[in-house]
Amino acid sequence: LSCVLGAHFDSRVLCVRVWCSERYPFAFSNNRVTMEGHHVRLLQLVLVLTLVILYYAAFWNTGESDIPVFASSIEPQAGLDVLQSTVGQVLPERTESMQDMDSSEELEIEFEHLGCMHIEPQQLMYPVKKHDELTPSVCALQCYNLGLPHFILTGGNECGCGTEIKPKEMDTGPKCFLQCTGVSTVMCGGRSWWVDSYKINTPLKEVITIYVAPAKRTSSLYATGRFDQYYSKKYTYVYRTLNNQVSRSLDIFYDEVCVRHPGKKVFVQIAGAVKFVMEHFPEQSVLVLTGDEVGNFGITHNGKSIGPHGKGQPFDTAIDSQYGHMILPDIVKPLFKQYYDYRQWESWKSDVRFVPLGSRNEFPDMKQNSLPPASQRKYLLSYMVALTDASRHQVYRMLINDTLIQESRKFIHVSNHWHGSANNEEYVSPEKYAEVMTQSVFAICPKGHNIEQFRFYEALEAGAIPVLADSDKGVLHKQLPPSYLESPMLILKSWDDLLPTLRKLNQDPDELDRRQAAAQEWYHSFMRHKALEIEQVLESKKDQTNGFCTQHKPAT
Repeated sequence: LSCVLGAHFDSRVLCVRVWCSERYPFAFSNNRVTMEGHHVRLLQLVLVLTLVILYYAAFWNTGESDIPVFASSIEPQAGLDVLQSTVGQVLPERTESMQDMDSSEELEIEFEHLGCMHIEPQQLMYPVKKHDELTPSVCALQCYNLGLPHFILTGGNECGCGTEIKPKEMDTGPKCFLQCTGVSTVMCGGRSWWVDSYKINTPLKEVITIYVAPAKRTSSLYATGRFDQYYSKKYTYVYRTLNNQVSRSLDIFYDEVCVRHPGKKVFVQIAGAVKFVMEHFPEQSVLVLTGDEVGNFGITHNGKSIGPHGKGQPFDTAIDSQYGHMILPDIVKPLFKQYYDYRQWESWKSDVRFVPLGSRNEFPDMKQNSLPPASQRKYLLSYMVALTDASRHQVYRMLINDTLIQESRKFIHVSNHWHGSANNEEYVSPEKYAEVMTQSVFAICPKGHNIEQFRFYEALEAGAIPVLADSDKGVLHKQLPPSYLESPMLILKSWDDLLPTLRKLNQDPDELDRRQAAAQEWYHSFMRHKALEIEQVLESKKDQTNGFCTQHKPAT
């Protein structure tokens, strides 16, 4: 039906005609419709035409199709197609500010109705979001948490946000006639971008935009949203995706980071996109450098580097240094990076700051107020690792040969190979893994590819105490920041001390609870301090004027 009528009666659905022509070889000639040589019966065609005329008569609206159109399906403005497919998206399931919502929910947001109007959807900063129970207050909260002062209601159940929304035409008739799904006495716009427009009068917080690389595993600290609870309440945090495809056009990058999202920014990037970001680094921005489990990046060492730097490359190398490290551009200093390495800290000194890995995406959120105390947990220890290092083999042999700790008080599951996905069948499932963690007093964490591992943070979030040992040639002091070595995590001089220490601690339930409480307090305090440190670095850059946003001159 759409193919016949779209091709005959409505040039506005040319896309339908093209779609049809690829699938059904229609020919339109001599007022007859043929399909691969077969004539369509006249009676059938008349019936079809009658139905369509009735449909158009029922829903015709100012010469436009009245079928609802959603912002995500609108053809982007010229030059924004790459942007919208790469950086022009809010992270999945993160369409609102991802910081703790409690303070926003308690805040009574004031707003005013500007009227019913017809708008261009390109004015919205993000695709509209559907709500099962939409009210003006619900939409106001959504846009307030994105740091945007204007919002619109349309389609009865859709909310959109923007910095400024100008009308193409104001309503002179009943164009906004759809009741809100959350309150039947209030209208929530109409069809075809007839909207009820509002302005938020409550002062907005300053926005910090976080651009997260799509590599969810390496960016899990931000991608999971678990770091959000540690932000101060001074700012609104908005998340955006960013990958290296944005380098196809500097004007697209400029429009995204300088025009659409001015102000403070955090770039959470892995090595593939770092070169482009560092070469075109905006003012008032912080770089958070992520990496894989090996953690070799930042310093040229054994042929591995983050880069490129050196002769003929964008960045210079400090040739007078034994580590041959990159000389950081002033506007990038200081940067934050995962995986502590004493060589990098010796080279960059205060220009590099540590940021933790956090827990993996597959690890579920923990309800902190319902975690069982250590003295009431099922397992004294859990050991869930891939046997990727000699120390892990050593610990495995010790545990399976031990006869002094009851088997029911140990959970042991090892795999012979490391896998990038936590859902690999050789591993325990993420659900089982989390369940065991919440029932473990101690989580044994020998060195793998790197001493720092997601397991630290998953244990701490589940109320377990990570156990580490410095038996591998002082590896803890080389690959962990000093604050970790002073923490309440159980740090042994050697793995040979593991079983005697655990057996002794198991005899004092009160001591187990005390250690658990101390580890929890330390972890949450450390994460709060780290979030505050990033905010303070951003604040110290408020007067920068020599970045990409100042220097780039976009094409008119």
